Amino acid sequence: MSGSGHFKVISDSGIYAHSSSKFTNANKTRKLPSNETFVVKKVVKVNGVTRFYINSNEYVTSNRNLVEFNK
Repeated sequence: MSGSGHFKVISDSGIYAHSSSKFTNANKTRKLPSNETFVVKKVVKVNGVTRFYINSNEYVTSNRNLVEFNK
C-alpha cells in the first residue's frame, strides 16, 4: 500500500473516527456509516498497530474486516 488512497467502510455497524491515533471512547469524533468512502492521507503505526490518518486530526482503523481498498 502506498500510504494513501480511497477506502470504504464494509462493517455493517460502521466505524468511528478518533481525534488521536490511540483509540479511546473519549476521543471518538464521529461515526462513518457502512459503505461510506474516505481518503487516507497517510498510514500511521502506533505500538505496532496500523491506523489511517484521514483528515485534520482524525484517525480510523485499518482492520481489513472493517474497511477495504476502494478501486
